[in-house]
Parts: sequence; C-alpha cells; structure tokens
Amino acid sequence: IYDTMYNATKTMAEAISRGLEKQGIKYKMFDVALADPSDLITEIFKAKAVLVGSCTINGTVLRPTAGLLEEIKAHRFRGKLGAGFGSYGWSGEAPKTISAALEGVGLTIPRPPLGFKYSLTESELEQCEEFGEAFAQAMK
Repeated sequence: IYDTMYNATKTMAEAISRGLEKQGIKYKMFDVALADPSDLITEIFKAKAVLVGSCTINGTVLRPTAGLLEEIKAHRFRGKLGAGFGSYGWSGEAPKTISAALEGVGLTIPRPPLGFKYSLTESELEQCEEFGEAFAQAMK
C-alpha cells in the first residue's frame, strides 16, 4: 500500500514488488489515496504481511496514509509482518513513522524502514528490490 506525490514512492513500491515476485510471493498493490478504505482493511485482514509507503510531507506521512495507520491501529492486526518505506525531499520521517506505527499495534517489523531522497537512482531501485526479497524471506 503506498501514497505518493511525485511518483517516487510509487516507483519504490513497484521495485519492492519485483523483489517479492522474485521470491514467489503473491501480493496486491494499492494507492491508498485511490482505494476504498474498507477494501484496504479487508485486504490487510486477509494478508500475512503489509508494506506501507508514503512520502514525507511536513515531517510526517501524507494524510491518506495517516488515516490508514489509524484504521490499522483500531483493528489491531497482530501476528502479521509489516514495514514502512518512502521517499522524501528534506527530512525523511515517513518510513520510520510508518514502521513505528505498525510495530506499535503488534506487527513484527523484520526490516528497518527504507527511505530515499527525491527520484531514485538505479542503485536505489536495486536496493528496493533487495528490500522486497528480504521481506519475502522473512515471510517464509
């Protein structure tokens, strides 16, 4: 699940998904700003894990992501894996905020949050794929 302003976080989500695919993990990808909140909660309920991404704006996550994190908190999805990722222009708090929120409601966070500044380089895209592969390994 991702939220994006200038497509950098979407690009990260797509690269992470390639890493999941390499490890044979089936997944669904959603843009939180376009998806129905009830559908997102239903999909999280059915999933073994959830990756949430947002760019950083004014030192925090985008508003739709903040709403999603509140919904996750209300439903207490324990026993799942989770992690945060995202892009930023200045300070980069969003990935850490996401991972902390997920961990705070009982999700296991097998990987540190992943964040990159502005548009991603080829090396950073490779790191996103590796992040997805490592997360997939933790799911097995």
